[in-house]
Amino acid sequence: MKVTDIYPDKWLKANHLQGRTITVYVQLSTVQEVFNTQTKKKEQKFILHFYKAKLPMILNKTQALAMIQITGEDDSDNWKGHYIALAPSVAPNGEATITISKPETKPTAQPDPEPETPY
Repeated sequence: MKVTDIYPDKWLKANHLQGRTITVYVQLSTVQEVFNTQTKKKEQKFILHFYKAKLPMILNKTQALAMIQITGEDDSDNWKGHYIALAPSVAPNGEATITISKPETKPTAQPDPEPETPY
């Protein structure tokens, strides 16, 4: 039995992208209290939920600032409805991360309300 079957990931991580850049549709942006394993404290974090995606993504400060730059919106409630590109990357500390950027092209298909993606 796979360990990931017993302990599935709760959040989208760089390895889920399998080395590819993908374009996703932001279906919902929320704020949630999550446990920071480095500081050993609970912190408020922005969470992005994507159309047809099973896993939401926790944003760090750099990713949240990228969302402001892409959407032109400082209010996370207004990030919904935007397309963004997610790419695996390496942070300055050497850890795997996800880079958020403006997609090169916007998909032509409009999303419907049912989320469901393999990651």
